[in-house]
Amino acid sequence: MSKILLHICDYAAPYKGNFINSLQYLEKNGEVKNIYIFPNRAKNNSAYEWIKSLNDTETVAYIQEENWMKNLLLIKKIIEKHSVDYVFRHFYDIKIDLILKVLFRSKKIIRFFHCMYDNNSLNKIKHFSRKVIWKNNILVGVSKATSRTLKQAFNNFSVKTVENAIDFTRLNVVNASEKKNKISLMVMGYNIKVKGVDIALKVVDRLRKEYDLLLRIVAPSNEKHLVSFINDIYGGMPEWVELLPPTNNIATYYNNTDIFLSPSRTEAFGYAVVEAAYCKNSIVASDVEGQGELEINGVYWFKSEDIDDFSLKLELAIQQLHSSEKTSQKEKVFEDVQNLYSLERWKKEIIEIVQ
Repeated sequence: MSKILLHICDYAAPYKGNFINSLQYLEKNGEVKNIYIFPNRAKNNSAYEWIKSLNDTETVAYIQEENWMKNLLLIKKIIEKHSVDYVFRHFYDIKIDLILKVLFRSKKIIRFFHCMYDNNSLNKIKHFSRKVIWKNNILVGVSKATSRTLKQAFNNFSVKTVENAIDFTRLNVVNASEKKNKISLMVMGYNIKVKGVDIALKVVDRLRKEYDLLLRIVAPSNEKHLVSFINDIYGGMPEWVELLPPTNNIATYYNNTDIFLSPSRTEAFGYAVVEAAYCKNSIVASDVEGQGELEINGVYWFKSEDIDDFSLKLELAIQQLHSSEKTSQKEKVFEDVQNLYSLERWKKEIIEIVQ
């Protein structure tokens, strides 16, 4: 009989992306059945369309109410109606966690950490309250580095590691588009500081005087802050910078990229680096924990926040871009990442937790 998993996800992105596709893969072969709850804000943005489409299939997806008491009743109804076996918590939402703590102590709660847990920078009261509310939960880190931070912060909790996986089928869908006659660089711009967009701008601005470079930044849904940040530095949008809207068809962007940049200051895992490797991009990335532990050959690693080292590694990537050795290496990496970061491997490890 299938295990019933309730995924409570504080997630309202404009597309399902790798996150939801991965959760859906859990249902392959019928070992588990997923039920979803998404945040109330999803009612008022583009997430509503793909959530609605989930319900057009055999999937059951709910959206939270605005009121805490109504949410309590909603979750109680869902757990009873669907005979939920496990509650999977994705991302923080203290109000929902309190509901689970008060009413559903007997339910097995598995809490996934998609970001590094930095206990040292947290308010001590906030961290202590989480230890109380999350007591007896199973904590799951999406990388070995994430799990290390969890073990340090919650030393008497059960902590497991299930490295993230990639839905590679998403990356086989490429729309026709024209590649510009420049060396195309791409960086994720969802958070300027975390993703190191400011560092990428400095390095590309330095090297563009010698190489014909185009820096393409994948912008968040609301790009005003990013545009303002760039305008404040350059007095407008430089001709060597291009903003790309968020998309579920990210493979088209990778397909038009020569070198993917990931100068992140912190990463729990580094989805984009694995995706870029599958799409046969050259990759220049910071050696921060989580990202720096990815098993991908040929990445040009640089010391985090070191502008000079970043510049040297990017210049080397540019010089070796079309070498036969680099081309052969990318072909090998394309095969390797599919084995290392497969959804089948990830699913197996998740199923082991709920057996």
